[in-house]
Amino acid sequence: MRSVPRTIWALLGLLVVAGFVLSLGKSEDRSHPDSLSYGPSGTRALNELLRASGYRVTSAQTSPTALKPEQTLIVFELTAEVWSSDLPSLAYAEDHPSVVSHLEAGGNVVIVHLRQTFDRMSRSASSGATRRIAYASDASEFTWTVHYGTSPAEWQYDMGYGPAAAPLMLLSDNAFVTLESLYEGRIFRVADGLSATNRFLDLADNASFWLHVIETAGGGARDVVFLDSALRSEGAPGVLSLFGDWARYAWWQLVILFAVIIYTLGKPFGLPEPLLVREGGRRELVDAVATLYKRSAATDVALREVLKNADHLVRKRLNISIDAPPHLRNDSIPESLAEAFQIAENAATAKAPPSIARHVANRLLSETEAFLGHKAADRARRRRR
Repeated sequence: MRSVPRTIWALLGLLVVAGFVLSLGKSEDRSHPDSLSYGPSGTRALNELLRASGYRVTSAQTSPTALKPEQTLIVFELTAEVWSSDLPSLAYAEDHPSVVSHLEAGGNVVIVHLRQTFDRMSRSASSGATRRIAYASDASEFTWTVHYGTSPAEWQYDMGYGPAAAPLMLLSDNAFVTLESLYEGRIFRVADGLSATNRFLDLADNASFWLHVIETAGGGARDVVFLDSALRSEGAPGVLSLFGDWARYAWWQLVILFAVIIYTLGKPFGLPEPLLVREGGRRELVDAVATLYKRSAATDVALREVLKNADHLVRKRLNISIDAPPHLRNDSIPESLAEAFQIAENAATAKAPPSIARHVANRLLSETEAFLGHKAADRARRRRR
């Protein structure tokens, strides 16, 4: 099978990276104002802006057990469309246990209203929904040009404008930031938090506006806590969500395929893989034994093997039992062959050097072959007679 060229792999890699980068820039349908999210509707940029301004910032992904009264709690409250049945899971941020306990301790809370339909709000703000915001008490003190994506009528629906709420900042004679006292603390409500998201924070006067709001709410304290756990949402969208539903389906298909492959291969999880021992063949065994004898110069073993084979052939030709004593064999063979047997016996007992052992073995084999050949010739002559 031919391997795939590196150029093909490089092009595929570039295609994946390009698709990922393009997916990051596409619009979001739902709002995810998590303080750790880098998505368009996230608030990571506000988080970093506060840190750069000298604030101590904490992102509470779970409900904090204890908050200090001097800490400013920032809560994003996601609201649905006016006529939508898709109501948010958390109707009012001030009902959250962490918010209630912080207000009872005399802390300050900034509740930021943000519609769930981030895509619609973004289009509305991008088409020119920016106006100047000023203090209700003195319009000439501070003014900011801020982006927003909802209308004043929607602000009244989202914020409720309770009897204790006092307008703090106005946008075209409509309350954009309100202040109310609850328990022992204070609640600062912002009607539209679109300008605090990553997509819009660096536009117009959005960053300056939010720094002023948080500074006013904290009363000079520079300790901020983002209560991300109050969102009761999935948080920032993951990589698969950015690509779309097809990526999620493909991921689960890969998971199922992986499980099928593991089941097919019979690889049990949590158990050690059985050790497969390769058994050597007969040839490998012979080679190993021969190498061992060669390295140890075991000439006695080799000579005794030669003696055994030669003795077997001679006794078979003479019809002598294998258990018969050697002198019965020697009485029936030529003197030279008997002498070769004796020399080989002595050399094996003395473990002669390899050169001598080789000479002794060759002589014994030559004498044995000569004897066997002489006997075969005698038998042939007797048959002709």
